[in-house]
Amino acid sequence: MKKGRSADQALGHLTAGVKTPVFAFRLDQESRVNPSNCPRTHQCVGNHGVQLTDTEWSLDIAAKATRSASTTPPLIEPGAGGRPDRRQLHLKVAAVAIRAVLKEAERLGFSPQTLCHGLGFCVEDLEAPGCMILHRDAALVIRRATQLIGNPKLGLELGVRSNMASAGALSLGVMASRTLGEAIALAQCYPWSAGFLLARQSALEDGRHLLTADPLPGDIDLAPFLADRMFAGLTYAYRQLTQANYSPLAIEFVRERPTFARDYELYFQCPVRFGCERNRMVSDAKWLAYPLPTADAMSFRLAKQLLAQQVVADDMTSELLGAVAQLIRGGLPNPPTPTELASSLNLSERSLRRRLTEAGQSYQAMLDSCLKAHALELIKNGRLPLAKVAAGCGFADERGFRRAFQRWTGHTPSDARSEISVK
Repeated sequence: MKKGRSADQALGHLTAGVKTPVFAFRLDQESRVNPSNCPRTHQCVGNHGVQLTDTEWSLDIAAKATRSASTTPPLIEPGAGGRPDRRQLHLKVAAVAIRAVLKEAERLGFSPQTLCHGLGFCVEDLEAPGCMILHRDAALVIRRATQLIGNPKLGLELGVRSNMASAGALSLGVMASRTLGEAIALAQCYPWSAGFLLARQSALEDGRHLLTADPLPGDIDLAPFLADRMFAGLTYAYRQLTQANYSPLAIEFVRERPTFARDYELYFQCPVRFGCERNRMVSDAKWLAYPLPTADAMSFRLAKQLLAQQVVADDMTSELLGAVAQLIRGGLPNPPTPTELASSLNLSERSLRRRLTEAGQSYQAMLDSCLKAHALELIKNGRLPLAKVAAGCGFADERGFRRAFQRWTGHTPSDARSEISVK
């Protein structure tokens, strides 16, 4: 296909495969830095007046952002299983979410304008400062591009070639942060500015920092690309920010083990597991306290001011739905009850139910949507036994899960898996 080919012609051939250059990594040969030697000099006060280390403070910031419906950006777009819900109020992300994939398509000889056809914006619009696009449009561009390019390594390659400056004000804030933990917390508070299309959850467990990334309903087919790009991009960013040879403790993917699995281990320099229940990036929590050599208090404050100005606050209902769905998905396999949700969002249960009704939603509908999306991801992107899929969705037995899955999709789990194997 030649550059500049008409939109109709290109869109009619989006499944065509394209050969891409052989993927090669340039690994840093510097000796590994032991995070246990990193000073923990910065301490802050938490919401109860208790002195917190950088590690605890950074996760405290992210937790507060998750709990506050009035300031938290929507992380999950509620929908009906594998398709976005037509009633949903659509979410927005920064144009950085698609700029890299459009540039890669252009490098391979495809017209980036074709990939944006019918979406109400052109490639030039994406270069405007503060440009935001609908999440659904970003996902569609990525879906078109990945089908057109036909390179299963694309997400990994783009993550490895990430540009630290591409996120604008967020890039400034991240680089000006005092510690890696503060940088992670900032990105967690402004995920739309980072262009993330996955819902992220951070947690500390047994001295490890766990970053879980789940696809939104409607994006299950993009999960391998999105998870590859996010984890590879974050690993690149952590190495650049610390100017040290950071490596995760482990990387876990829901997707099946690909033929090029060795490439993941070469880049991440850690065990990489496939066929897992969640997409997770596991790091030594001591890295969160690692001081950044580019830290600058004034630049950090400026970045936060710029980020605050970019917040689109005219759709509080959308933010509420996003926060509710995030909390449900993040709590799986034990999702929060309506009472627990309301408490996390600083609302009464009655107010929460009323606002969900006004948005055309209900707790049960959103719970079913998140459970269905998670079940489809496990079935489509892995080979977990059905008992583990059921347990991962919070069901005590396979029988109850089968009934629920058939109610959600009209098919049995076995039929869904057979259909995937045929494809």
